[in-house]
Amino acid sequence: MIRLSILFISLFFFIACDRVENPIPQNSGAYDISLYPGNYATDYNYPSFGTNSNTNLNVLLEYYTGHQCGNCPIAGTNAKNIESANNGRVIVVSEHAGAGGISQYQRIYDPGEPEYPKYSRNFTNEAGLAYATTITGIPGNPYGMINRKIFSGATTPWVSNSQWANRVNTVLQENNLRADLQMEVNYFPQTHALFVHVESEAKTNLSGNYNLFLYAVAKDVIDWQKDYTVFPNDVEFYEHHNVHLGNINGTWGQPVFEGTVTANTKVRKDYTYVIPEAFRGLNYAVVAFIADASTYEILQVIKVEP
Repeated sequence: MIRLSILFISLFFFIACDRVENPIPQNSGAYDISLYPGNYATDYNYPSFGTNSNTNLNVLLEYYTGHQCGNCPIAGTNAKNIESANNGRVIVVSEHAGAGGISQYQRIYDPGEPEYPKYSRNFTNEAGLAYATTITGIPGNPYGMINRKIFSGATTPWVSNSQWANRVNTVLQENNLRADLQMEVNYFPQTHALFVHVESEAKTNLSGNYNLFLYAVAKDVIDWQKDYTVFPNDVEFYEHHNVHLGNINGTWGQPVFEGTVTANTKVRKDYTYVIPEAFRGLNYAVVAFIADASTYEILQVIKVEP
């Protein structure tokens, strides 16, 4: 009986200690469980990732625009058409920034100005302004980048609207998949918080330094836009598509592969992000991409909605 009692007690403590609650990730420094509107430890569905069977490289078309750029809506329509024609393999993000970061095309009106409340929402964000000034060569708006790739014969990754379709097709046909991503996103309107879980995987041997970037995106924002193709030029209910609100993990992302990395290496990261007050009550997505830290070129991009 003594032996049976000891066995029973040992079994009880083994089972009790084997219970695993949701982990608090230690790999990003930007994961706040207090943003979960409930008991995180027992109720949150912390995900795991299986085998990633994808074989296709996707394309990020970063469309640099401004709500006071009257020539930009034509380019915006072109970007959306390219996205729609490529069955999920092209992701468009609207970036409100221009030459020098902020130009007259991103100008906002303040209370007391004659045009107010037109163009009073600030669509710019810290990361987008940094890219427009650091990734040199942007002539103005509308211009864009296609996976931030410098194409043959060019000296910068900036591409004019008329070339977007051809450049996108070039990247899609090359289909050079060197890294891949899986991601799950949850959104809790009670705290305006995104919970983001992402797994990066090297599909080939890599050498160099590569960063993971995470964009918080508002899918469709209805607001003022200047459009020279219509009269009057000021359009009140314009649909701003996939607006970049800000970066979830810093302007230049965070390191994910460094030095020499062998194929099939996987890195898991977790983040939380609070939607800016001016863009609450909308529909959101997260755009994740891996980019070369020295050349800025993007190795893979995906978009996931909560």
